Amino acid sequence: MAAIFSESYSAYALIVVATLLSFCNALGTPFVFPDDLMSILSSGKVYEAGLQAVLAGITPDRPLEAITLWLNYQMSGLAPFGYRITNVFLHAATGCAVYSLFLRLSSAFATRQAKLLALGCALLYTLHPVHNQAVNLILQRGVILSGLFFTLSFLYFLKGLESRRRQDLLLCFLCYLLALLSKATAVAFPAVAILYTLFFVPEKGARAVAWPTIAVCILLSGIVVVAYLVLGLNPQHGLSMPDYLLAQTRVLFLYVRLFFVPIRLRYLYDISGDPRLSLNLTWLAVIGHLVALGASGYALLRHRSLLAFCVLAAYLAFAPESSIFPIDHLAWEYRTYIPFIFFCLGALVIGQNIMQRGGRVLPVIFLLAPVLMALNLARTSEIDTLRKWVFNTFRYAKSFHPFNYRILSELALLGEYLDGAALSADLAPRFPQMPEYSLYHEAMLYMQLSAPRDERKLSHLLEALQATQGPALASPVRTSLDLLVLSELQNRWTGTALDERAERLLFPQLSRYGAGAFTSRQLYDLYFGVVTRLRDRLGKAGVRLSLAQQLQYLRSRCALEIFFDQPQPGLKVELLELSKKHPAFTDAAQLVEWHQGVIRAMRPSEQ
Repeated sequence: MAAIFSESYSAYALIVVATLLSFCNALGTPFVFPDDLMSILSSGKVYEAGLQAVLAGITPDRPLEAITLWLNYQMSGLAPFGYRITNVFLHAATGCAVYSLFLRLSSAFATRQAKLLALGCALLYTLHPVHNQAVNLILQRGVILSGLFFTLSFLYFLKGLESRRRQDLLLCFLCYLLALLSKATAVAFPAVAILYTLFFVPEKGARAVAWPTIAVCILLSGIVVVAYLVLGLNPQHGLSMPDYLLAQTRVLFLYVRLFFVPIRLRYLYDISGDPRLSLNLTWLAVIGHLVALGASGYALLRHRSLLAFCVLAAYLAFAPESSIFPIDHLAWEYRTYIPFIFFCLGALVIGQNIMQRGGRVLPVIFLLAPVLMALNLARTSEIDTLRKWVFNTFRYAKSFHPFNYRILSELALLGEYLDGAALSADLAPRFPQMPEYSLYHEAMLYMQLSAPRDERKLSHLLEALQATQGPALASPVRTSLDLLVLSELQNRWTGTALDERAERLLFPQLSRYGAGAFTSRQLYDLYFGVVTRLRDRLGKAGVRLSLAQQLQYLRSRCALEIFFDQPQPGLKVELLELSKKHPAFTDAAQLVEWHQGVIRAMRPSEQ
């Protein structure tokens, strides 16, 4: 076996082929994940508008990822295959970079057996099923790019320490810059480099070369931290810093479990954010981390242990997303992408120690590869359609309501009423304080009735929707229900009867749709038509719209112009006239200010 991989290019080829085989059943699947559906499949107009629009509208905090997505669109439009094969090859490239890193860090054992062990551990990293999420979720390409350039940066850093050449250290800095432009999770690199330099670079000459490079990288990291924490780039609304840190003490042990037992993988994890130490074994997790950090720190100080370095470097790599910087979601599998490099490096160190004592490690490592590949293929087959992915996700996680709303909304708009009823039947009694779920379940049962459907049940559903006030009005579930009910109303009534019912349904809600981060052109179009006809009828009788109706009418026109690029001639004049006639009506003044501010930002030439 050693002779087969005497040339390194054969090992790289094996990593690429193994990665392609591991994800071969993902290449023909459609876009499934909500982020992919919204940011790729539903954003064709953004991609058509050019690279600048993609940089601003898709992933503004990950410009390198945005550029690659735009290039995919230029080459293959919205066909999923191009996006998926790009992710797979980028992941394979990361595996090759990890293999090169392992070879350099194990250069003291430069035997054929040691090289094979490095290859086996690189395959362990590349084929690990926990990376399935990063590869299959197209919009998390930034994670892969960040991991790739993080690894290359560390590789060139080590090479620069050995060669003392400035070009190697310059490449280290450039790769780190590209890693940050892909996703800010690579921000831990300077800390990892400092740790390695302090304990594994005894020569003064090498340290003198290392510190300036590390200093520049720290400066770059500082800019990123300021952009996120001070300037509010990609703002989050999660737990407080202390509560988030306590929750992450348990999440980190979940990631450790996934490394050793990568089964029951899922899109979302139900993690309690309760900060009390007495609950959810948080106290035990805190003690476990203190023991691990203390033991690793002691081993590093006393013995310059490379295994201890791997443990501490993994903690540092987890820190950007699993420490004191709160993020909306507590746990994602793709957050292990960079830290698991050091997990696999730790496996390499342990394997070398066993081999030095005469143990047989290579058969075990290379037998693991097909097992991991099979688990990866099985995971992809669990989620290769929207329906399979939805039910797999709901099987494990039910308490993240924004996600639930988006999925239920998608099912309703796609006409999957049976599946929507099945899911909401579980959610409605579980969360009785959430009116969306019971309303949604009633609507799904109604839509399953054979036509012509019971008019009394439709009237009851309409009354229930009209009676629901508060935050429920802003959710995508409510929007999808409104569209379904309005469709039914249009099938039953016309003229004044239809307009009266539609206005009663939509009138209380127009002010909320814009604030709900989920808008529907159909709803605004419908309301615009309803109020236009109402205004015409009242005008013939010499009666004007009420002030509130005028405001909602103008608000719907603003939404059509701003959200859906539908020009509204004379809108600015009508807004100013309403504001001047009713100066005490602050809602009108606020609408004028909002409309002019957005238009000024979008089309400055019109001002």
